[in-house]
Parts: sequence; C-alpha cells; structure tokens
Amino acid sequence: QALFALNYYLLMGAEFDLLLNLDGFNELALTVGENFLSHTALEYPQGWNVRTRELVDPRDADVSLRLFEIRGLRQRAARIALQSPLRIFPSYQLWWHLREERWHAELLAIQTELLTRRRDRPGAFIHTGPHPPAKTEEEAMTEAVRIWKQSSLHLHRLCQAHGIAYFHGTQPNQYDTGSKPLTDEERENAYWDQSPYGHIVGTGYPLLRSAGTELRDAGVRQFDLTHLFENVEETLYIDPYCHVNLRGSELIAESLARHVQESLAMHPLPDNR
Repeated sequence: QALFALNYYLLMGAEFDLLLNLDGFNELALTVGENFLSHTALEYPQGWNVRTRELVDPRDADVSLRLFEIRGLRQRAARIALQSPLRIFPSYQLWWHLREERWHAELLAIQTELLTRRRDRPGAFIHTGPHPPAKTEEEAMTEAVRIWKQSSLHLHRLCQAHGIAYFHGTQPNQYDTGSKPLTDEERENAYWDQSPYGHIVGTGYPLLRSAGTELRDAGVRQFDLTHLFENVEETLYIDPYCHVNLRGSELIAESLARHVQESLAMHPLPDNR
C-alpha cells in the first residue's frame, strides 16, 4: 500500500522531505491469513475478493443485505449527528463513538463471514487476480516476505529519485515470541491463544528480521523495532491486533525519532536538502 500510495501522491504533484514507513504485521497477517486462504493474489489489498463483488451471489443475499443495511444506518446516523445541536457535548460524542464501534464490529463480522463462505469457491479473475503460485502456507509466507522486502526496496529507490529521505521500521507485535513480557491485562484483552494471526507472526517475524538485514545491506535505512518492548513490563497492547496505547505509541515514536536522528548524523542528506 505504501509503495502504490507514494506513486499516486507523486503523480498528483505532492512533495515530501521525509517518508517514514512503519509496518510488518498486516503485511504478513493479511497476506497469508486472508488473501492466501481466499485464493486471492498476495499483493492485492485486504478483502479484495469481497470489495469487488458488486453483484451479490444469491447464496450470500442474506449476509449481503445485513452488510448494506448497516452501511446505510451508519450513513444516515452520521448525517443526523452532524446536524444535531447535541454534537458539541462530550456525552453525545461518547454515545456516537460507542455506537460507531458497535457497527464497525458488526461490519467486520459480516465481512469475515462472507470471506469464509467464499473462501473455497472458485473466483473470477476480477475478484481474485492471479491466483497465488504458493501451494502451502509456508510458501505463501516466503512470498509475503519477498513482497514486503521488494516494496521497501522500491520505496527506497523511488524516494532517492525524488530527493526524499526514506526510513523503514518493522513494528513490534505481541505474538512475536520473547518480544514483550505481557501483563495480566494484556493477556486478557490483547492476546488470543486461538488468534488466526498468532502463528503467522511467530513464523514470519524471524523472516522479516532476516529480510530487514538484507535491506540494510542494500542501503535502505531500515530499523528493527520488533523487540522495542522487550524489557517493558507495563501494559501497552490494547487489542489482539498489535494496536498500542498512548504510552506504546510514545515509545515507538521516540525510537523512530532516535533512529532517524542517528541515521542522518551518520549519513547526512545532500547539501541541497
């Protein structure tokens, strides 16, 4: 996504001094855990085979109807909320936030149900793209890491061509073994033993670290932050999908800033920058 987004912004005339890319989890979890299992091209966006289905399969009409109804409710409610004189009150905003969170969860559940239903059905090219050449999850993992590495390398080269300083950090994740001592609160709210992504992270993150070394050898300013929380005993993770609280965000931001500063001190930008 970052690679194609940058190309789009440059096409539209945007100018950047510095590009900071922080990733790792989605590039493995969604690529292997969703695209591969739904026979969708590994380099395609998440849920591509669902997003492109404008025509509803009669077998999915009941689920699709629920999806459209909730989307309609959200849109109507949003218009009403923007016009309501109560929108200035924190209690109203909290109520809206809680309702929006509920709808978001329902939409996610419905999309997951549709993905599960269609996973084993043969799909048209417009919905799936070229089917992954990988036959096993292990092969898909290897290909996902290759795509991740190549994307960063192309971002690096594209930024060089446009005079942009590019920095790439690999984010931490609670399912990466030994990366953080989890608190009781984290184990209850942010660690799911049955997570479909847990074993993907456990297997894939060592491969990301190895690929990160190769990126650094190729001249990319690549930083491994996967063990940033290794000695942090306070609660940082807030859900099973690697999102962190304010303190976690501060630690990541401080680490990235330090890496950028140290990297620029060792390898300054050209004088014309």
